[in-house]
Amino acid sequence: EKPAEELYDLEYDPDEVKNLVESPSHRSVLKRFRKVHQHWVLETRDLGFLPEGEIHARGGDKTPYEMGQDRANYNLEAIFETAQMAAGRDEVSIPGLLDALKSDDSAIRYWGALGFLIRGESAVQQNKSPLLQALKDESPYVRALAGEALGRFTEGHLDNVLETLVGASNMAEDGVFPAMYSLNALQMLGGKAVSVRDQIKALPRKSAKQLGRIGGYVPRLLEKLNEDLSH
Repeated sequence: EKPAEELYDLEYDPDEVKNLVESPSHRSVLKRFRKVHQHWVLETRDLGFLPEGEIHARGGDKTPYEMGQDRANYNLEAIFETAQMAAGRDEVSIPGLLDALKSDDSAIRYWGALGFLIRGESAVQQNKSPLLQALKDESPYVRALAGEALGRFTEGHLDNVLETLVGASNMAEDGVFPAMYSLNALQMLGGKAVSVRDQIKALPRKSAKQLGRIGGYVPRLLEKLNEDLSH
């Protein structure tokens, strides 16, 4: 499991083996680097806190750069704060994640759902109700995360989860980015998705839109998923 933060002394540890995040003697360095990182993220209007499809959906006719500069459309400060909370893995932040799931901003809801997925079984089981609501979210990226969390860590909701994920995996109807997220979630469910194997096999591998480099992602995901579910 990849840690939320990593800090290495490259002079003595060039291979980045010993993570110093928990080292008391490096606490001041860690705090300083956190501030530098936050300043850089906010100054550059880093788009990495949105799913790629969300960047294009929010941008409309604008370039990604132009969309990122629109503070009304991309509230990076609030999104960054939620992302930090989601990555922390602590239980203290769970009330904040629940608030995030209720946000009007789909990116904040996305990080709220991801926060529960990151925390795993206990957090997901104790908060099934809001995650079931998230499974009906208007954002396919929020639905995919909620579906993966519920499918992996709870019982009794698998049919609902699979219906939701397969329902957003049609690249011809839903678009390539929602399909990628939903197929990745199905992949993470492993054998639990075997009951929808035939539906997955029937999904289209082409879109009427010119997709360029991203056009091959969904067919490869489908090929891998079909292969795994056939064993």
